[in-house]
Amino acid sequence: TRAPLDSLETLQRLSHSLQRWSRHARAFPALVNELIAHVRQCAAVVAAADRIALTTSDGGARDTWSKEERALLKTAMAKYPKGHPQRWEMVAKEFAGRRSTDDIRRKVAELVVAVRHRNLSGGPGGDAGE
Repeated sequence: TRAPLDSLETLQRLSHSLQRWSRHARAFPALVNELIAHVRQCAAVVAAADRIALTTSDGGARDTWSKEERALLKTAMAKYPKGHPQRWEMVAKEFAGRRSTDDIRRKVAELVVAVRHRNLSGGPGGDAGE
């Protein structure tokens, strides 16, 4: 008869699936803890960027970045990526005294916040609503 054999095959497949799930389930708590740590780290970075972006610079004209300065910032940030020793100081040197290290950090923080808000609002390149 076919029914008992089908049932046996179904039970074997179920047993195999449960064994696979059991192996993955043991790793699940560690993955959750890793994810929580990552989320906390991201939240701290975003909070710091928000605090920096809310501070004001020393004058009106210095707050406005020209197209050339924004391009130079992009190039310098690529030249001195995250983890580079004295990254901010090296990026500021690319501006030959026109921008301070604090100016550079503040602008990058503003850009981080702007991108985050754009992504949350579903603007160009954003994920919202997907």
